[in-house]
Amino acid sequence: MVARARGSASRAPAPRQATSSRPRLTKYRACAIIIDGVRFASKREAQRWQELCQLQAAGRIADLRRQVRFVFPIKTDTGRNVAYIADFTYTQDGRFVVEDSKGFETDVSRLKRALMRYFHHIDVRLTGLRRPKDRP
Repeated sequence: MVARARGSASRAPAPRQATSSRPRLTKYRACAIIIDGVRFASKREAQRWQELCQLQAAGRIADLRRQVRFVFPIKTDTGRNVAYIADFTYTQDGRFVVEDSKGFETDVSRLKRALMRYFHHIDVRLTGLRRPKDRP
């Protein structure tokens, strides 16, 4: 352990150097991507956005939005609002659609979808789910 003398100026740590040129992966191995200046959390989400933009241009959906926040009327222990941020929302055939692009479902995503159903009466549509591999 190194002791510092009283009154000595503290030095800021040196900035970290990137160790590789590969993009940093998240907890679930998603790689963020930027398309047309817009940052997406994963390639799957970016691809779905492009598909939805084409559907909107063709007139099959309307009012396309991304990263829409839905707040629940409950709070955490620290007093913060509990919220769900949907990847996409749009209207299709007069119906409001909330969509989330996922590689696979997590316990938190199941819980937040249940909260959306209970508090907002909205079923969240999941897209891009991988099928579980068959195990011998």
